[in-house]
Amino acid sequence: MLTNESCTIFIRNGLGFDRFFVPKCHWQESISSAVSKDGFQSKDGITVYIFVKDITKMLRTELNTALSNRKEAAKDIIVKGECNFKFDGSSQQAASESMKKLNANYDVHTVMSIDRLLYGSENMQHYKITANSGVSR
Repeated sequence: MLTNESCTIFIRNGLGFDRFFVPKCHWQESISSAVSKDGFQSKDGITVYIFVKDITKMLRTELNTALSNRKEAAKDIIVKGECNFKFDGSSQQAASESMKKLNANYDVHTVMSIDRLLYGSENMQHYKITANSGVSR
């Protein structure tokens, strides 16, 4: 599959985040809208595909461990490209300030789901991440 971007995934870990830089991924943004009886509604989204063959075994192991330990996807975030932001999770106030700085300096998206599709041949194995197109919390 074609890779067109890199991304940084932040998996929630207590008050802070575990940061994972993925050098190759397929980043796809979609914009859609509909008119209903309640009015005009817009639904923008992002889908990111990370192919196992394009990441190191160490990154795959660390990512699988973090995903297994997480409580809910909606607390995770993703950023297009490399993001070296250091998140301060030492206290609730520090975490809140860090989130404000991250949102102010990067295009941050809230992860809605992370699917581990690790079956079949290695060329087909991948992670599928869906996220809201827009600023997180």
